[in-house]
Amino acid sequence: MDRLLADPRVQRELRGVVGRVQGVLAGRSVIEPACGDGWWTAHLAQAAQAVTALTDDPAALRRAAARRLPANRVALLQAAPEDLPRLGGAFDGGFAAFLCAGGGNTYRTDVLTLLHRRLGPGAAVVLVDAREPEARSGAMAEDDLRARVRETAPDARALRLDMGERLWCLSYTL
Repeated sequence: MDRLLADPRVQRELRGVVGRVQGVLAGRSVIEPACGDGWWTAHLAQAAQAVTALTDDPAALRRAAARRLPANRVALLQAAPEDLPRLGGAFDGGFAAFLCAGGGNTYRTDVLTLLHRRLGPGAAVVLVDAREPEARSGAMAEDDLRARVRETAPDARALRLDMGERLWCLSYTL
């Protein structure tokens, strides 16, 4: 993923995606069930009221903590997405990035299901991921993404999908 994010063309596209993510989740209390090294967490913290970011990888947690995220707005937890049901607090936003398992369009619906169950009605959700080269043309990838959301959150509404050249961003309301 680092190679993808280092590409100057992706950097331009990413600026727009970051703005979209921040706009949708501004002022919300957000759960990020797989924060990795905290790159997205830092961007979420600029707009969200609060961010609770999880990773089960101790090394990734240390890298995220090294970003010196605002402690009054960000809670970093060593936890897995499976721990979401036991997580305290009220959340009205969810965010996940780069959850494709093993490439292709096999999306981690298990994580989406847990996230959707933890969030309540009216919560905003934003998903971001890389487009696979073979999925850069045609509507099949778009239909598959919408189907994954409908599978895990049948009442999702206001779905908005932006397909960039190398990234996609999907937002919706539960």
